Amino acid sequence: MNIKISERVVIFNGLHDQLKKDKKIKQKLKGEWIKNQRKNFNPSAKKDCDVCGKYKDVSEAHHLAPLYIQYERKITPCLQNHVWLCPTHHKIVHLVINNAFNSKEVELNIKSDEKIIVDKIANEGVSLIFGEKECA
Repeated sequence: MNIKISERVVIFNGLHDQLKKDKKIKQKLKGEWIKNQRKNFNPSAKKDCDVCGKYKDVSEAHHLAPLYIQYERKITPCLQNHVWLCPTHHKIVHLVINNAFNSKEVELNIKSDEKIIVDKIANEGVSLIFGEKECA
């Protein structure tokens, strides 16, 4: 059976559009799951940042196993292990975790004692993630 090039383009475009729709649906489901996990999250009492020991008023609960990774690895029930981090160190920990999963090194311009704690927190999360079994 010979398919004309114009027919191939139509078929390809149809498949491409369907893949884009599927990706949007998957992203929406992921976002809804993460939103639900955050809504049901009951963190410990707020405290100073576990890295710098400051900024209790603005500290944020950081899931040791980030929610987006738990979703992607189908970990259930959701792991709620967390630490308290100031916004700056929270962002830095996520950079370290993301780069670890992408096999990249990240250059951190922070104090060496803070880097040790950041690495420890990131490694704890990675250990939790890979210590859990994936669910079907």
